[in-house]
Amino acid sequence: MQYAGLKGFEALQNLCILQEECIKEYQLPMTTENLSNIVDNVSLQLFPERDQFCSGFQPVRVYGDGNCLPRTGSLYAFGDEHHHNEIRCRIVIEMCVNIKFYTLKENKVYAQYSQEYDPGKTMNNDEFIKVFKRTVVSFAHPGAWGEMWHVLALASVLGRKA
Repeated sequence: MQYAGLKGFEALQNLCILQEECIKEYQLPMTTENLSNIVDNVSLQLFPERDQFCSGFQPVRVYGDGNCLPRTGSLYAFGDEHHHNEIRCRIVIEMCVNIKFYTLKENKVYAQYSQEYDPGKTMNNDEFIKVFKRTVVSFAHPGAWGEMWHVLALASVLGRKA
């Protein structure tokens, strides 16, 4: 996937379209394990436990090496961080295959949170799509940080509403 990304978004997208059919056969296990042994106690003190949207959730520790978003997805799906490369691939596949959804006009706001966004450029539709494509290609590389679009894609990969 990383190699295809070096050839640009279209090459990466073509690979992802082929891979999408393969991964449909392999459902994520979605762990039911209690993850209380990895609760981040420092963050827990800052966590708004009385907030209705945070009820039942606890912050957990993940290794911070640029793979933290895929590691979080791996933890949620498998109960450990070891499958972060698979989660990263699934996120990239999700974004490449569903580019029309992620580049809808109402999702344009996410471009301004991208490392690929240039605040000096006019954000017309073509530039918006270019930012999205560069964001996807950069995330295809291990260790690349996730952004808002990737969080949405992870929610889709895990079968959750964002």
